[in-house]
Amino acid sequence: MKVRDMLHVITTEHPDPKDAAVVRNGIYSFNNAHYGEKPGFFSVILKSTAGVVYGGLTAYVHSDSIFIDILWVDDAIRGQGYGTKILQAAEVEARRRNIPSATVDTFDFQAEPFYKKNGYVDIGVIKNYVHGFDRFFLRKDLTK
Repeated sequence: MKVRDMLHVITTEHPDPKDAAVVRNGIYSFNNAHYGEKPGFFSVILKSTAGVVYGGLTAYVHSDSIFIDILWVDDAIRGQGYGTKILQAAEVEARRRNIPSATVDTFDFQAEPFYKKNGYVDIGVIKNYVHGFDRFFLRKDLTK
């Protein structure tokens, strides 16, 4: 029996973490063959002295750009500068690693003005990405 005759497609909202890791590592290996690196990862967490998380950021690390996957600040403290502090901490970490740029995407109802205020420039947009909302891609040169 051939391998393809034993394969089946499974759709699930709760994949086995080991299966998800195989898929993720598979694309990392495929990409590595093209651009020669597996991405790293770091987080910036905004936490109270009591241990409550009020915000944070997760970023993938490549040699020429970090990709900010998630940046979130709790509604209770949004608009008080904590998002900027989190973003700046990520940029400091990228510079420490000699990474020349930061890239992010955001929806039009989320944070495009916030990123622009922090020096990011539009590099692309997908109009009407989902539910009528546009998805913006922005980048910042961290060498300046």
